[in-house]
Order: sequence, then C-alpha cells, then structure tokens
Amino acid sequence: MILSDSELREISERCSAATPGKWEAGKGSEQKGWIETSIGTSRPIIIQTSAHADAVFIAASRSDIPRLLETIEVLKRALTMCAKNRNKIADLQTLQRSPEDHWIKKAEGAQK
Repeated sequence: MILSDSELREISERCSAATPGKWEAGKGSEQKGWIETSIGTSRPIIIQTSAHADAVFIAASRSDIPRLLETIEVLKRALTMCAKNRNKIADLQTLQRSPEDHWIKKAEGAQK
C-alpha cells in the first residue's frame, strides 16, 4: 500500500518527536537485546527486547526512517519533474513526425 502525504507527515512527526541522537543495539543473554540512547545526560535510556534482531532493527530505525523519508521526497520531486517534461517530449515528438499535426493539436487544445 502506498503511503499518503498525510501518513508520510505523521511518520516524519514521530521521527522528530523521538529521542534525538544515536541509538545503539546490544546483545544480552539468551539472544535478548537492548536499545540504548542518551538525551545529553549521563543516564542512558535502555529498552529491552526479546530478540537481538528486534533491538538492531529499532536502533537502526532512528537513522534509517529519516533517510527513507528524504529519499521519498527526492523521488516525488523527480517524478513531478518527469511528468511535466513528458508532455514537452510528446510535443517535440509530434512536431518531429508531423509539424502540421502538432500545431493543429495545439490549436484544438487552446480552444477547449
């Protein structure tokens, strides 16, 4: 399912509200994991997980998700630019094939 603009904004807002800084994953006993980060104090925030792989995923999400959101924005801008240029390319191709048809289509479009 494709995310809507409002869903992307909600994800971005959650990222902004999360504890800033580097999150680190550690491995405890019996394959359990933990996530640790600090808020500029000497007291770390520690969250325990039942699996080390979960801890790695959660810790990486702090930097991965903002980068993914940035990539989505760049790709959306590129798609918008391509869509705008697609019409220009189609006009040029029509002009190249048949200059008369090109100008007739332009005139018809202007009359609508």
